[in-house]
Amino acid sequence: ICHSPIFNGHAHQDLMSFVLYLKGDPVVIDPSYFTYRDCDERKTFKSPEYHSTLTFGDKPPFEYINRWLYGPQREGGIRNHYHFDNVFAVDASHNCYDPDYHKRLCALVGDDVFIVADDVINLAESDVRIYFHMDDPAVTVKGSVASSERIRVLLPDGVSAESVPSQKSLHTDITVPSSRIILTDTSHSSRQYLTVFTKRDDVSSPSIERSPKGIIISYKQGDKTVKLLWSFSNSLSAI
Repeated sequence: ICHSPIFNGHAHQDLMSFVLYLKGDPVVIDPSYFTYRDCDERKTFKSPEYHSTLTFGDKPPFEYINRWLYGPQREGGIRNHYHFDNVFAVDASHNCYDPDYHKRLCALVGDDVFIVADDVINLAESDVRIYFHMDDPAVTVKGSVASSERIRVLLPDGVSAESVPSQKSLHTDITVPSSRIILTDTSHSSRQYLTVFTKRDDVSSPSIERSPKGIIISYKQGDKTVKLLWSFSNSLSAI
């Protein structure tokens, strides 16, 4: 989802957040609303930190004033969608952190590999934080991999990572445990991040780099290498 400015207080601070099911299993979730009361929990459940998106520093993309009202917002939206061979993808951008800027590609390859590529222009030299709200409360982080019995998450290079207890709401005023993966980059640089979600054991070596033609995304699956070329203004294609 990515729509800014937003026009109603029901919306959350969730620019470029997403929900992911792999083979019918919920993996990355929306936490839902929990409550409509004007309280700390209402603010938390609407926050970017409780969704699956990227922030610059500890700032939200726009101000939370009260349970039904936000401050001014800049432009953001979904730009392109792609469907070819066994790839379905969508990309989006927003500049609510002006002068910093965020572009994101989400792509499902086959039915069991999901990639999230984040392209960040970090002119204000901010810390970058990426959040993923996981359905499973038992996600652990070891090195560059986060995992549970249901999913493997291959994490970007050059970030610190942790899994923290969290909550999702099933109904008004009812919560159950979930977890969130929090990635932090303090390099203050403009760069790209690649995160890969999969149920497969043979996916490895995720890589992302900028080239004159666009951003090259790659990973290994068994004995083959999968490569995609993402040009935000033009196309997404297989290599």
